[in-house]
Amino acid sequence: MKKMILSGTALLALCAACDSDSPGPQVEIPIVVEGWIEDEDKPVVIVTKAADIQNGSGSIDELVQRWCRITVSDGEESEVLVMRINDNYVPPVIYTSSRLRGKVGHTYTLKVEVDDRVLTAVTTIPPVARLDSLKVNRVEGSDSMFMLRAYGNVCPENGHYYKLFTRTNGEKRYYSSFLGLFKDDEYDPSAGWNAARGIHDTSTQGHFTPNYRINDTVQVKLCTLDAEAYRFWESYEKAVSLQSNMFFISTTACEGNIQGGKGYWAGYGTSFATVIVK
Repeated sequence: MKKMILSGTALLALCAACDSDSPGPQVEIPIVVEGWIEDEDKPVVIVTKAADIQNGSGSIDELVQRWCRITVSDGEESEVLVMRINDNYVPPVIYTSSRLRGKVGHTYTLKVEVDDRVLTAVTTIPPVARLDSLKVNRVEGSDSMFMLRAYGNVCPENGHYYKLFTRTNGEKRYYSSFLGLFKDDEYDPSAGWNAARGIHDTSTQGHFTPNYRINDTVQVKLCTLDAEAYRFWESYEKAVSLQSNMFFISTTACEGNIQGGKGYWAGYGTSFATVIVK
């Protein structure tokens, strides 16, 4: 089986899969958008069609939409994103900018025009919550596996939401930390939060571990996000964790903020920390 490093969109396309047995006219396949903009970084947008499980949809690469007009506006200026080939993602086609960078507190409107459809979404980059430290703990009963606890300046009175992403040993991108999602009032400063490895590799089926090994270099990214992005990640992670086969998440609908399609457009306030597992 060919090894694939999956972006959230590749799984989301399956999460939003069309599999209707009801008679009648052919249902239009939804467009799926995965997009984000971080403080001091450029936007990234990936556009696919949802997988049509009933009729067969081919490979993930065949779902990607390569002929889109994608615009991001900060309320004062608008920029048309440029398509790039980037093998760090599956599918390896992203839309991005060489000029636009996100700023904390700014609001960004996304507009995706593909075929005869128009999809829109709005997000704001929340304030940054700083990662203070990472602590390595040995997994109970194991001599070779370790877990990480992340500690930050999360304040219960802020009313914000948080998502952890990790990358290990020089991986080219960050992946969603497995069940690394929480609210202010769920954070215990003395206990921190588990920064688990994310699921993103088909070769790990059957032997995935959220833990780390000795000498792993782990980089953790803490993202502050808004309520809509939190609801997306909450439904997405629930769909992944409750299914026996993570690559066919039935017809569970992940809650998103894309008007006219599926998926999400999220603004992230970001903070980073690195540790070597010893």
